[in-house]
Amino acid sequence: MRLILVRHCQTDRNQQRKLQGHSPIELNAAGRRDAEALALALREEKVEAIYSSPLQRSLETAQAINHFHQLAIESEDGLKELDIGDLDGLTIEEMRSQYSSFWQKWTSGEPGLAKCPNGESLAEAQQRAWDTIQEITRRHRQQTAIVVTHYFVIVSVICKALGIDLSHMGRFRALNTGAINILDFRDERITLTLFNDTCHLLRET
Repeated sequence: MRLILVRHCQTDRNQQRKLQGHSPIELNAAGRRDAEALALALREEKVEAIYSSPLQRSLETAQAINHFHQLAIESEDGLKELDIGDLDGLTIEEMRSQYSSFWQKWTSGEPGLAKCPNGESLAEAQQRAWDTIQEITRRHRQQTAIVVTHYFVIVSVICKALGIDLSHMGRFRALNTGAINILDFRDERITLTLFNDTCHLLRET
């Protein structure tokens, strides 16, 4: 089974470097252009299913991709971004200043155990996302599915698939909006065959 993990395209909050968690944020103009480019990059894939987080930025990205496939997009709550609770809408600098104890726990080497204020921990988000991914792989053995979701979901799923502890999450380079990542599930072996591919987003200026 081939799993194509796509991070949603750009929003204003991405551009402003603000945390967005479960907020219903739509794509901005650049994000909509990137979604069209992403759709073109994936148009030749023989896709049997498209899944998406129910959050607006992911659904918009999935709808753009689906233009060339005409499938029923299946929304899965397990694919929602990390619930960051009170951190929603803050910049990184504001979060560090206002929630210093949380930030200290997050950067102490065990980010998976740090629970977001009135939100969830990364370990909790990883487990619900992984449960959803396992169900998708069961439904689509020997097939290809596209999953449109979020930064922490994708990185934590890749960590789980490769047997990497969340404490090593920082060893992955930043995952860009609109990026394509591919996991191949063959027998008991899972291979990461593509990571953070954004070549399709390169535009002349």
